[in-house]
Amino acid sequence: MRQEGMEEPSVKFLDHNIGDLVMKELGKACEASVAVAFFNPDDRMMDALAKLPKLKLIVSEEFTVNNPYKLEKLKLDMLRSIAPDDVHGKLHAKILILKRRDGSYWTLIGSANLTHQRMFSNQEACMVLESSNLSDDACALEIRRWFDACSKGLDGPILIRRSRFTTRNLNIVAFQDPQMRPQMRWVIGP
Repeated sequence: MRQEGMEEPSVKFLDHNIGDLVMKELGKACEASVAVAFFNPDDRMMDALAKLPKLKLIVSEEFTVNNPYKLEKLKLDMLRSIAPDDVHGKLHAKILILKRRDGSYWTLIGSANLTHQRMFSNQEACMVLESSNLSDDACALEIRRWFDACSKGLDGPILIRRSRFTTRNLNIVAFQDPQMRPQMRWVIGP
């Protein structure tokens, strides 16, 4: 039941054309905060991300799907990696928070990682919140606070702040997850 004076929620469910909608919203954005397990966007999305004046990114260190070389092409305000064996668990989030030029926020949360396959061809399910709708704003604010806590408060390293990421700052090391096959992982190194 709707309370007097409250707007209908503008939460939208998406199960197709997710990548097209993300591209449209990136065109309206002045800032993005992204937390995804897998980061390997196509060239068109990379170009849109590279044009943003402010970009914060949290990714998994599981670079079997992630492409660390794509990170070099972005001017990042903050990049944080989360190791698969992090004390808080693996990063499995798929969140895109865009601040629009008009000051409103557009938040995508769901199953789609930031890869071409997941954005444009897989069967994914996501929800969109609009801060311009008062009934969505509280939840959207909670998601922004979660992102800030992940980017600042957890134990893992913050790779960079306000500079260009370079793979020259990283070493590849092998690690053995008892539940999985041996994998390669990027870590900070001399």
